Amino acid sequence: AAERTAGVVLSGTTEAGRSVTIATGTGDDVIITAHASTGAWSATVPSANLPTSGSVTFTVTSSDAAGNTATVTRTASVDTEAPSLIVTQTNAIIATDGTINAAERTAGVVLSGTTEAGRQVNISTGTGTDVTITAHASTGAWSATVPSANLPESGSVTFTVTSSDAAGNTATVTRTASVDTEAPNLVVTQTNATLSTDGWINPAERTAGVVLSGTTEAGRQVSIATGTGTDVTVTAHASTGAWSATVPADNLPSSGSVTFTVTSTDAAGNTATVTRTAT
Repeated sequence: AAERTAGVVLSGTTEAGRSVTIATGTGDDVIITAHASTGAWSATVPSANLPTSGSVTFTVTSSDAAGNTATVTRTASVDTEAPSLIVTQTNAIIATDGTINAAERTAGVVLSGTTEAGRQVNISTGTGTDVTITAHASTGAWSATVPSANLPESGSVTFTVTSSDAAGNTATVTRTASVDTEAPNLVVTQTNATLSTDGWINPAERTAGVVLSGTTEAGRQVSIATGTGTDVTVTAHASTGAWSATVPADNLPSSGSVTFTVTSTDAAGNTATVTRTAT
């Protein structure tokens, strides 16, 4: 397609100073004059003289002063149709939900699809080295992982996917995803020294359960694990993000120490973790 748009160049030699005519059967014939001493000539046949598909024959003629005409023909195939290029992932399902979190960025983002069998597929993000893979030799299926070096840590990223056919026609598909790699702000109000008031859980406090509280992103879940019993899960306040939970006796040892692992995950899948330890 690009070559047809730019026009096709033919060149050669004939008798010095004579006209050369190029006809394709479409558009106006191209006429130029050979060099006055060397007979060299060069001409561009414009896109208006070229079909969009199939083949084209260039009939090149030149006549001498006596009226004798020489004719040379050249034939070329015309393929201006870009290859079929499919990217399976829509914007909304890149990295599952359209947002790349920290873990997904570290692992790299997978794109896949189909194109002409055996052709290369190139993926560019404007950062890092382009990812290039070869589609399956018979099915045209392809899959590639765009590494973290090609992905920003925040904002958004556009994946520009290209594939060219044997004729040089290029198909381009773009996909865009948000990037959110920042863990939510998770605060546990109690320090180690102030858990159960003094950092020590006595029998009565163990029986009553240990209270932890704090803040996180509004409306997100907070989970507290001790490695014993069922994790305690609560939902932070829908507007303030405040939360409070009681860890029951079943989750607490009767002696020694206990570590409370508090986690909260934001909408993008980034997880914040805070630990507290009491005796």
